[in-house]
Formats: sequence, C-alpha cells, structure tokens
Amino acid sequence: MSEDTKEQHKLIRELYKCHSTLIEAEKALVLFHVGTRFIAVGNDADKLYLKYGWEVSDFIESNAIYSYMNISFYSTMILDHCGVKVIKIETDYKYQTNHLSLAEIQQLIDYLRFISDEGSIKYPLINCNVTIEGIGFIRILKLSSININKQSVSILVDNNESTLIVQNREWEFNHSILAILSKLGRIFQEQYIYILDNICHRQKILKEQQAKNTIIYNIFLNEKKTKSATEIVCVRVQNFFLTFDDDAFRVFSVLNDVVLYEIRTMGKRGRYCLLLNCRQLKTISCRGDKVHTPFYKGECSLFQLGLRESLINFSKKNKTSYNNVTIQKKMDGTFFITASYGNYLLPEHSISSVIGGYYLSLPKSLDKDLILAAIARQSYDNIILKQLQ
Repeated sequence: MSEDTKEQHKLIRELYKCHSTLIEAEKALVLFHVGTRFIAVGNDADKLYLKYGWEVSDFIESNAIYSYMNISFYSTMILDHCGVKVIKIETDYKYQTNHLSLAEIQQLIDYLRFISDEGSIKYPLINCNVTIEGIGFIRILKLSSININKQSVSILVDNNESTLIVQNREWEFNHSILAILSKLGRIFQEQYIYILDNICHRQKILKEQQAKNTIIYNIFLNEKKTKSATEIVCVRVQNFFLTFDDDAFRVFSVLNDVVLYEIRTMGKRGRYCLLLNCRQLKTISCRGDKVHTPFYKGECSLFQLGLRESLINFSKKNKTSYNNVTIQKKMDGTFFITASYGNYLLPEHSISSVIGGYYLSLPKSLDKDLILAAIARQSYDNIILKQLQ
C-alpha cells in the first residue's frame, strides 16, 4: 500500500468519526470539505450511488468496511439543482491528489450534461489513444470525440464507432469503457474548462478558433509563395507541425501513421490540415523532400484549434474504387453525386449543400480529388457491401 493510500484511509477513518457525532447527518447529505474536493462517507456515499450511479470506493480495516466517495465542486451544483439537502462541513484536512477518482470523472461528465442545452455538442479529441488488452489480443482505440447531450454521453472511436458511456443515469461499465473513462480523466485535468466554454459559449469559441487557425494558415501561404510547388511547408505550433492544402494531401498519401483533419479557417481553401510530430517530419525529410518550418509565435494548445478528423481518413483505409464520379448541382440548389462501380451504374445520391458547394468551389488540386473519392465512398460503400453479401 502506498503512502498516499495510507494517508487517504486515515482521513476516511477520521471523517467516519466526525460523521458519527453530527446530529444533522440524519436529515441531510453531509459533505466534508478537504481542500480541493469534498468527501461523502458511509450511507451518504451509498445514497449518491443509488441516485446518480457514481461509483463508491471502499476498503476493509480491522474487519470494518469503510465506504466513501470523492465529490467535485461541480457536482455540488448538480445536487443543489436537484434539491438535495446538503450540509458542507469545513475541516482542517487537506487531501491533495492530481488523480481523479472514477466517481469524480462521472460527476464531471454529468455536469457537462447538466449545463448543455437541448442540442448536442461534439468535442473533438486529438492524439487520444487507449490500449485495451484482452486474452490473446491488444486493441488500440483512437478516441475521436466526446458527444454530449442532456440524455447521454458517448465516445466516437476511430471516427466511426459510437461507444455509449451513460444514458440518463445508467452507466456502462466494462473493461474498455473503464479504460476510456480513465483516459477522459486525464483529458479533463487539462481541458475541462475549455470543454465547458465550448458548451456555454459555443459561437465565441468557434470564432476564436477560426481567427487563430487563419493566422496559422496565412503563415503557411506566405511561406509557400517563396518556395517551389515540390517543397513542403509545415508551420510549427508549440511542439507540433501543421501543413495544409496539397502539401497535407501529399504527405497523407505517403505516410501511414498520420491523420487528416478538418480545420476552420477563413477562405475557400485551408479547410484540411495534417498534424505532424518531430518524428514524422524527419521521415518526410529522409524521403528527400525539402521541408520548411516557419514558426507560429502565439500561445496555443493543440486542443484549442478545434481540429476534427476527416472522413478522408476512412477512405484511405477503404480500397473500394469508383469510376466516373461527378458532383452536380440541380436547378433547385441541391447537390447530388453519381458514380459507377465496375460496369454497374450506381443511383444518384443526395449530398449536403455545404459539402457539394465546397467541393465545386475548389480549384483542380490533389485535395479536390481525394475529397471526391471520400464523398463517393461515404455515399456508396454500404450499397456495394449489400450487393456483395
């Protein structure tokens, strides 16, 4: 048992003693303030588990069971809103830990649901992988986004597979989800305030992202003006690099371990970027490509760019090939795609005006070709799969 665990158990035993002397504890939920959080013990912790599904922690000592739950400051607002009578007891104890318990992670998720409106928020996750080990297998889950609404929270895995975390007050717990929740705890420690801002001040955050991303993109464009078309420009932002347009698609086509993202910028192009680390940048240079790395001097964390995984990543994995692919606009302003698979003429398929309009506005370029291929696969892969079955 670690020293931290010993100190924590000692604290819980002391709180049990305090709780037993409180007459008010019979009429209200008692939360002990221990510095950066509150703690509920005994029956109070059990009541919270029964009402909200937040996990209780416990330990056995001298044949006695001590149960408790760490309570975040955010969850006290949920309790207040739900009309739960709470007594907060100040203590001299200072329980310091950077680790979030499972119950605290659940509470932070519930608070995101609590403050969200009737719509849904998709918060993107960047470079967020979880390793799942089972009997005879190891799977790496690439977490793409957290999807939040009043009723539920889910995680999008590999930008394709939705994994439900909680529906109303029913929590899903298995080996994979516990690993995902542990990863979310580490993400929350760095990004939680920013996630809250995304929910409460959505339009403001989107404008800030677009303005910052446009500055980075303009650095890319200004550097490209002085270089030949075969040279690659990657803008350095903190300890990572961003490249755009044809440079992004060129690198994307030759490296297997990169992800293409959609990014908000002002203008017709600059909508796609590739995120690179130092190792990947070195790989490009070793291939013989000349690489230039102008520097963005502003302060910016990766998660503040609002990058969203592109469906083009899926098309790279999927080798289904379509012929005679075209996107057209009808007289009523709607857009559709047509294509052939081998000698089989596929039916018209409607696509969104945003995607169709953006594609037709692009000049002839590598990214335009790859976007067309991705739209075709998104539109027709399910049809082809059914035919093959």
